[in-house]
Amino acid sequence: MQNIFDCFAHSAERFPSQVAVELQRRHTVEQMTYCELADVSERATAFAADLGCRPGDRCAILAENDARWLGIYLGLLRLGAVAVPL
Repeated sequence: MQNIFDCFAHSAERFPSQVAVELQRRHTVEQMTYCELADVSERATAFAADLGCRPGDRCAILAENDARWLGIYLGLLRLGAVAVPL
């Protein structure tokens, strides 16, 4: 059975240069491609693992609502941790 990260990783492989996330700001629209989002999630996975996070651990996310937040969320899922949005 696939999980959310597996579905994302499959899309990132198929459409690396396509826009994955758009965030409307007051005067602009921020965009992040699947490749960029995958990079953020890989770095988040490594960072959490370096801090001692393991599969099944609960990890809080306290951050602004943007594409990087989603990358961190996906990184925690990739690690097998439980993301806890605050």
